[in-house]
Amino acid sequence: MQDIRVAILDANALTRSGLQAILIQTGLAASHVLTFADTATLQSYLEATRVNILLLSDGQPEGEDITRLVSTLHRTYPGVGLVVLSTHLQVDYIRRLFNCGVRGFIYRKGRLEEIIVAALRTLSQGEIYLSPEAAALPYLSQSMPATLDERDLEVLYLLAKGYKVKEIARSIEVNRKVIYRSREKLRRILQVGNNEQIVPAAISAGLLKDKTPQP
Repeated sequence: MQDIRVAILDANALTRSGLQAILIQTGLAASHVLTFADTATLQSYLEATRVNILLLSDGQPEGEDITRLVSTLHRTYPGVGLVVLSTHLQVDYIRRLFNCGVRGFIYRKGRLEEIIVAALRTLSQGEIYLSPEAAALPYLSQSMPATLDERDLEVLYLLAKGYKVKEIARSIEVNRKVIYRSREKLRRILQVGNNEQIVPAAISAGLLKDKTPQP
């Protein structure tokens, strides 16, 4: 992740410096982590410099509407991965943010040191990121189609039926490496630490509600 360039937009100086310190601790070069207190200065920087990820607080000054802000940033800089840091954990609010172009949502009351690292890795691989508290909301089951393709869901269903990797590969006629990649993706998106937790987490998220696994 050393080559990732990150910009931080937050009206609070202490928060900006704290987030910058966390990012530098992950191994990013200090010169690749820039902080901004206002959108005008940020946009001037984005016009001249390539940025991979933008972390922005939804507590912007002067009552600036966060959904309007992220819509503008997404439209103007489509290659930048937008991540919102928020203390609001409401389903409709998170849905609106993603509809406006946000690629990641971090609940600020969580363990930021661990969560930010996970978010950077996930976004750098082209996936969206939800911090664990947000992923536990019903919103997760509605957002999964944007991150899991048909093959991933097929692998999930066969895992739920008790198939092993070799059996799944034979069943859908692909190399076992394809199954390993899908399984790793499922673990990451469902926020679980091992393969045994994939199916229970998927059931909790509503991904298997229409296909009850058979023993």
